[in-house]
Amino acid sequence: MHPACHTLVVLGVVGLFPVASRAEGFGPAHGADDGWLPSAAADDGAGAWSAGAGAVYMPGYVPPFRAGARDRLAYGVGGRWRPAARVEVSLGFDGLWDHDASGDASGPGDVRVGTVVTLFSPGALRIGLGWSAKFPDARDENQLGTDETDVTFGGSADWHSGPWRAVAGVGLGIWGNPLRFANQDDVPELRVAGSWTSRIADLGVTVNGDVETSRNPARWVAGGWVRHDFPVGASFAWIEAAGGAGLSPAAPDAIAALSFGFGQPPTAADPGARHTSHRPRR
Repeated sequence: MHPACHTLVVLGVVGLFPVASRAEGFGPAHGADDGWLPSAAADDGAGAWSAGAGAVYMPGYVPPFRAGARDRLAYGVGGRWRPAARVEVSLGFDGLWDHDASGDASGPGDVRVGTVVTLFSPGALRIGLGWSAKFPDARDENQLGTDETDVTFGGSADWHSGPWRAVAGVGLGIWGNPLRFANQDDVPELRVAGSWTSRIADLGVTVNGDVETSRNPARWVAGGWVRHDFPVGASFAWIEAAGGAGLSPAAPDAIAALSFGFGQPPTAADPGARHTSHRPRR
């Protein structure tokens, strides 16, 4: 799936819709699950981790470099871990099911990895750089995948004040073209999200887009999510629902996602970590 849908769900299927949610590394969309963006957790420190599973349904989905639309169901598992307070890594894998006029196709999806590094954090703002990659595992013959490796590099700005949070990211995706040997498409990617945290749930909205290029049309999606965290001993668990719609012809007609998972707070007090939520966070 393309990064815009991917962010919408996985920026919502684990945390601050694009910047907060990715079925924990699972990313039903093209690209590398937007692993180049920070997670939603506002209190992450060294040793913090989370893992989960999720699914997203997207009717009217058009894969990159293709013209025909299909209904797609993506389901997967993944996780995120902070080996250091300023470093976050992610890993995810998904399965796919497509339906179009020619029938059904299903099979394994792709493997996605990502890393985000916080460069500096003046006050309530964190500035970071990240990269993500999609390693091909989905079959190209039935258009479940592209059989190409895709890489994205980008920068992000993450601001928080009390229960409020806003994140913005600008990246460049280098997508392998399955229709031409040794060919690629360089796609600018934009991600914006905002969220509000209460004692009961997190609410968020997001707008994400992949800019039009000579080989791919623009894909813009908008949506929202609601997430609830609850303690489980010294750890925590979470469940999240997300939804959205396409804003451009090549984007999915609609997006519906559900995810759940569990995690562990930082293993030790970290003066550089942010502890702003009233509830446990991943």
